[in-house]
Amino acid sequence: MTTLPVTSGISIDTITGKISWADTVIVRAYNLQITPSNIKGAGTSVGYALTIKAVAPKDLAYSKDSSIRNFGIADSSVAPIINKGGATVTYTMSGNPNGVTINSTTGKILWTNAVLAGIYPLTITATNSAGSTTKSYTLTIKAIVPSAFSYSKDTVIRNFGTADTSVTPTINIGGASVAYSITSSPVPAGVSINDKTGQISWTNEVLVGIYSFRVKVTGQTLADTTGANYGLTIKAVKPSGLAYSKDSSIRNFGTADGSVTPGINKGGAAAVTYTISGNPVGVTIDASTGQISWTNTVVAGIYPLTITATNIAGSTTASYILTIKAIAPKDLAYSKDSSIRNFGTGGSSVVPTINNGGTPVFYSISADAGIPQGVNINSTTGLILWTDQTPADTYTLIEFFAKPIVKK
Repeated sequence: MTTLPVTSGISIDTITGKISWADTVIVRAYNLQITPSNIKGAGTSVGYALTIKAVAPKDLAYSKDSSIRNFGIADSSVAPIINKGGATVTYTMSGNPNGVTINSTTGKILWTNAVLAGIYPLTITATNSAGSTTKSYTLTIKAIVPSAFSYSKDTVIRNFGTADTSVTPTINIGGASVAYSITSSPVPAGVSINDKTGQISWTNEVLVGIYSFRVKVTGQTLADTTGANYGLTIKAVKPSGLAYSKDSSIRNFGTADGSVTPGINKGGAAAVTYTISGNPVGVTIDASTGQISWTNTVVAGIYPLTITATNIAGSTTASYILTIKAIAPKDLAYSKDSSIRNFGTGGSSVVPTINNGGTPVFYSISADAGIPQGVNINSTTGLILWTDQTPADTYTLIEFFAKPIVKK
């Protein structure tokens, strides 16, 4: 009889001494000792070297080589079967999106509940010391209707002139890309939404008002929709920056005119009302535009004007100086420029008309032969007077004239 050390899968024919091994013998080098024996006892042992070499793995297979799951469900594949080629096998994977991994020891494929919707052809590679083999696996994650859409702060109040952006909303996107839109109508000028993030933005020019928006989220199909509300209040602030590009005017008396329209930041209010103070008769302001106007009758002078612009939140002021310059008086006339009276009868002329040049005037009288006894003139009104002692005669008064009285 012939014997050898006991090793799993290796045996010897005790009659012939033939050594045999199964295909399950583990890869390694074996030093076998064969000992013959008979009825007289054991003979001398001899050595036999057997080396089992690894081969590349093969027959890698998953009993179910695809999985279809809804988004949001974590799961895993079955473990594959494989002929390991007599050696330890390590599993790797390619083509996998974020959230999909493989157990390098068992070959089991795992995915989290965050894997986005899509069809993912995966390639699994099993490798040992002698080589490798591959297998395909298809993972399909189906999108679901977006849900749980909301803004953590869904109402904001801002002063006019402040550009800003909402918080980014939270949402279960259902595993697929979504598009955000504002469905309420009309959307005021200056308000927009990022169709990828859902953030609502507004410029510093959005008018004062209370705005309620309905934000819609659309998934892969028009049926995959959900929505949330967002409120934006823009408050007016008091007007500012009131200014006339030319903040003074100098005009001659008798010229009607107006200022330029002022520039102003209205503070976001729909309307600003303009008022004026320090204005003489004939100077007014357009309450809607702020343009200052004056007639041709405004008396000569320097007028410091104060313009006030008011909205629902407050007011602001600006200064404007209007100077009306006096001109020489003209067009002096008496509607009846002669008088005939009997001696001993005092009397007076009519009051003359005159363009006084925008300022009070002083009247005087003269004649070539001198002013007759008892004849004089009212220096303020221009009325000519004579007494009952004025001698009988015909008097030609050479000149009536008016001199401006200059205000200082």
